[in-house]
Amino acid sequence: MFYELANDAVLRFGTGRPVVLLGALGSARSIWDSTANALHELAVSTIAMDLRGHGDSPAPRGPYTVAALAADVLSTLDRLDVPHVDLAGLSLGGAVAQQIAISAPERVASLTLLSTSSRFGNYEAWTERALLVRESGTASLAEGLQGKWITHEYARRFPATLDRLIQMIQDTDREGYAGCAEALAQWDSTNHLSEIKAPTLVLGGVNDPSTDPESLALLASRIPEARHVVIEPGAHLLPVERPVLVATLIAEHALTPSAYVSEPGK
Repeated sequence: MFYELANDAVLRFGTGRPVVLLGALGSARSIWDSTANALHELAVSTIAMDLRGHGDSPAPRGPYTVAALAADVLSTLDRLDVPHVDLAGLSLGGAVAQQIAISAPERVASLTLLSTSSRFGNYEAWTERALLVRESGTASLAEGLQGKWITHEYARRFPATLDRLIQMIQDTDREGYAGCAEALAQWDSTNHLSEIKAPTLVLGGVNDPSTDPESLALLASRIPEARHVVIEPGAHLLPVERPVLVATLIAEHALTPSAYVSEPGK
């Protein structure tokens, strides 16, 4: 079952084929604000979405799957009358973006995958985290964001940003977080990466302990003709820490002649 994301869960700027921005587990679409502003400076339109259970999106009871999260996004794009997009997904959003590129290739002109994977850890770890969040909420997850979501140096220079990120994860609905964690527990696109037709750019931070450069290089190697770029410095939330560079790389990738929309059945 899928859910069409409400208007207040979607922020759209500009006209023409947009870059759709999908965020990480425990994040709201606001993590893309600076990147979206930089994209607008480059005359690129954007649509930033809160995934199911995050930000302003509904948080129905689970179970969730990555396929269902992808269906939410596609249904919402249908409502917005947006048939073709440049798709950019971070972490959980990267899994959703992979799913869309695999299952609905005719919708995706280009694909940018940030700080993500074809498989996230092991099943037991995610289900245990889902249980913990349902019982205790998301507040405990805020510990340790420094050095994981953003580098220690960035957190030291911009403590207010760290405070906002901590508040954001604390405000994430516990059922929404748990359901998405369980979706990641089941997620494994490894055997389908070769089916991705859209030109693909893989971005990762050199300081990211969750999706390190080696794992992202492996992800890129399994997608036909994908390009891998390592950003230094940078941790997991690259759109927060390196928004202008991320926007520039996404825009250059989306606007290259190789970005295309495949015809149905091809």
